[in-house]
Amino acid sequence: MTPRLPAHLRLVVLLGLACLACAVPFSKPDGTGMQWDELVLGAMATYASWSMFRHARDKEGTAAPPWRVAGVGAALTAL
Repeated sequence: MTPRLPAHLRLVVLLGLACLACAVPFSKPDGTGMQWDELVLGAMATYASWSMFRHARDKEGTAAPPWRVAGVGAALTAL
C-alpha cells in the first residue's frame, strides 16, 4: 500500500499547476517583460521550503539535517 499525500499538499500541487496553466501563455518566450510563470514557480518553491523547515523542526537528532538541506535548496530556488 502506498502512502497518501496530505490533503494540503495535493491542494497546493493542483493550485500550482492551475496557476502555471494560466500564467505560461502570458509569459513571453524570449524573456522580455514579466515572467508570470517564474512568479508561480517561486511561490511554489517558497511554500516547499517553508514546509520542509516545518518538518525539520519536528524531527530530532540525525533525522532533521536532510529536511534542512532540502529546505535550503528550495529557499535558494525561490530566490
